[in-house]
Amino acid sequence: MYKFMLPCLPVDLFSCSKPRSMLSLSKMAVDMFVKVKSRIDSRHQVALVALQNTAEWVCDFTSDPFRICDTLSSLQSQPTADEFDLSELLRVINDHVILPEVPDITLPPPYTVRVILIYGRSSCVPSIQSTECREAFSRLTQSPYFFLDVLYIHEISSDSNNCENILDALYHLDLRLANYCLEASQHTVKIFNLMGSLLAHPLQRPFQDERKPWRVC
Repeated sequence: MYKFMLPCLPVDLFSCSKPRSMLSLSKMAVDMFVKVKSRIDSRHQVALVALQNTAEWVCDFTSDPFRICDTLSSLQSQPTADEFDLSELLRVINDHVILPEVPDITLPPPYTVRVILIYGRSSCVPSIQSTECREAFSRLTQSPYFFLDVLYIHEISSDSNNCENILDALYHLDLRLANYCLEASQHTVKIFNLMGSLLAHPLQRPFQDERKPWRVC
């Protein structure tokens, strides 16, 4: 069984206190992830979405890890707005992703679809403002073969940012308690370790421990 995977990267210039470092960390983590997944199973298909004020589909599904890495290297930081509407991301997913239909739930699906959302803003709480997109998201998450994992890379939590509320909003995107919601400040080793924990197949990995709202580091 192979997977269609969709890493979504932040390309916000001011998503952290050190301009461009958030994008650089995301690029390195996704580069590692894609190459290792390709070694595990060369049939895995990966596409890329860049997150700025909107969501842009920047690379179509491919099993060629070098094509993905070339696209990663071409991404550049861009100015950002004060809010982020996840509706744009959901529209992109809905336009490009087809979920598998399995008549017998006891049988394995031909493939699974996994979105890996890398969120890099420390002051902007994400939301789904469109009613249509909220309904589409509900339909996606009802499929046992769709997964939305989150890696939240943020500044150190303080009174000057909104990290706790952002993490709580990201946590509540998991309607089935089947996804992973991971967080780290700008600590390279921890970010790579967390990205490594996403290598496991979502139908074969254990549930994430302590399913409750997280406290940021």
